[in-house]
Amino acid sequence: VPAEQSWMQVKEKLKEKLPEKVVPWHVSEVSDKAECFVLCPPFDGGLKFFEGLELELGGTTVKCEPCFGDLLQQTLKTL
Repeated sequence: VPAEQSWMQVKEKLKEKLPEKVVPWHVSEVSDKAECFVLCPPFDGGLKFFEGLELELGGTTVKCEPCFGDLLQQTLKTL
């Protein structure tokens, strides 16, 4: 995520792409590593959706990827 982008911009771009009635539960601040973590409710096709999702943020295309294993555990601790 580009440094000048905030979690609110990430949330708004994500909401534009999510299926109707699916709203992110939590969007983290953009970290020093230029990462932002999002927690969404489960929905049909959710995993495939996030595996192929790209967001346009500040003129940069950002690829999304689902968290698994250690990264998922570390992310959940920040909520």
